[in-house]
Amino acid sequence: GTLDGWKKAAQMFNDPGYEWHAFSMLCGFASPLIEFTNVNGVILSLHGKSGFGKTGALYGGLSIWGHPENLAVFEATQNALMQRMITSKNILFGLDEQSNTEGKVVSHIAYNISSGQSKLRMHSSVNQEREASYVTKLIALITTNTSLRDLMATYKDNTNAEEMRILEP
Repeated sequence: GTLDGWKKAAQMFNDPGYEWHAFSMLCGFASPLIEFTNVNGVILSLHGKSGFGKTGALYGGLSIWGHPENLAVFEATQNALMQRMITSKNILFGLDEQSNTEGKVVSHIAYNISSGQSKLRMHSSVNQEREASYVTKLIALITTNTSLRDLMATYKDNTNAEEMRILEP
């Protein structure tokens, strides 16, 4: 689309009742600023019934950086999610409709995003770790019909550590 079309669409978030949509868009602008803080990652989880515009809010934030449907992740393996996080570096990391994601994956995502690092990797030819000279610092916006806390609870009983890493309004 055009910049004028984008501005017109973004203005709709100024209407009453769209406060979380506007906040999600502001997360898109704020994500690069995380680099200047002592935080590696923040997770904002928008959850609730279908039809409340969670995906629209996500797309609003992602639209700042490109085509939102191409930037949003719908379904991926845990390794692919971590690679996308690394590729995103410091722009908004968007995961859409994660209601069917396993609790174990949600738990790992929470730790990885808040630490800014993915798992360690080894060289294939020698018994040596690959150098991991990257750290991400970003905001992750996750949409789901089920609370991320509830998803993680299917994997483990005590999710207190992960819950401290997730903002669920």
